[in-house]
Amino acid sequence: MRSIITWLFCCISLLGCSEQNTAKISISPQVNNAVFNCQSAIQQDSKSWQLAQLFLFAHNIKYQDQDNNWHTLKLADNKYQSQQVALLGVDCEDTDEQNWQLALQDNIATEDMQAIRITIGVPFALNHVNPLSQDSPLNVPNMFWVWQTGHKFVRMEMNASDDGYWLFHLGSTGCSSASSLRAPNSPCLYPNTFTIDLSKAANHHFELAIDSWFQGLIFDDDSSCQSHKDNPYCQQIFDNLNINYTAVAQ
Repeated sequence: MRSIITWLFCCISLLGCSEQNTAKISISPQVNNAVFNCQSAIQQDSKSWQLAQLFLFAHNIKYQDQDNNWHTLKLADNKYQSQQVALLGVDCEDTDEQNWQLALQDNIATEDMQAIRITIGVPFALNHVNPLSQDSPLNVPNMFWVWQTGHKFVRMEMNASDDGYWLFHLGSTGCSSASSLRAPNSPCLYPNTFTIDLSKAANHHFELAIDSWFQGLIFDDDSSCQSHKDNPYCQQIFDNLNINYTAVAQ
């Protein structure tokens, strides 16, 4: 009996250690230095804009230690992420399924992190693969355009108090292939991936400053952006991302 109890105690201890060894990084979207979620509203002129959904793919995750050195983080597998890429976000019609955490393979305390760095987007090698044959989260239908252009890296949509609607869908453009149903053999002319740094708040969450993306932009039905290079509103968002963050090649 004593040996059985000892065995059970060891198993419970191991399970507890297993949970502790999976560190999680919490992300907090911010607008005007306040949490941006489904209950928030962005006031602009006489309109009030409320979030409908916000999703983004992130990969190449790194953290900055107390000595300002950067280290690559390894993602764990779960329904929201693979070891290569994670899907963060929320659909305000189904908030039970929201995810604003990155689960890590290694047990690294957030107290040891000054900042984290992510690349918004999907690596080229994964971006144009048939989503029906990919594991979660790259099999989410509403985050995929077609094989030629690949995934939507960001899907942000808002509703206005006067029934207005605004959206921002970020993805690669200038992708060359035989048809829209064929994947390109070489990276797209405009990858539209961006590397961004997230600072740590007092509560150990890492803040994602959404409002810096849209500086100087007036939300309305006409200023929506689906990553078309010649769309001036898209170019303004890309310029903001370039100024505030860093554009990177795939």
